[in-house]
Amino acid sequence: MRVLPIFGLCGISLAATLAWSAQAPQSTQQDQIQRADAAFHAGYAAAANADLATARTDFELAVKLAPDVEEGHSALGAVLISSRPTPTPSASSPKR
Repeated sequence: MRVLPIFGLCGISLAATLAWSAQAPQSTQQDQIQRADAAFHAGYAAAANADLATARTDFELAVKLAPDVEEGHSALGAVLISSRPTPTPSASSPKR
């Protein structure tokens, strides 16, 4: 199981960051903050359980709901990088 390095930085509450950066009317703003925070935490839990497909979906939702919050983008990027297949040397690769 790979541990995603970005999750060591998750001590900052996404909700607190969202509250600081949100600019929508109060009721809509609060709903988006709660939904983005829930999606972020669900993505974090999924990634911790090596369910990268679910983590990606959850982080994409968090980014959609709160595009100005960089933690969501960072977490999504970490999942995307971790989801890439590991390249294997091919017969045509130059030998070193």
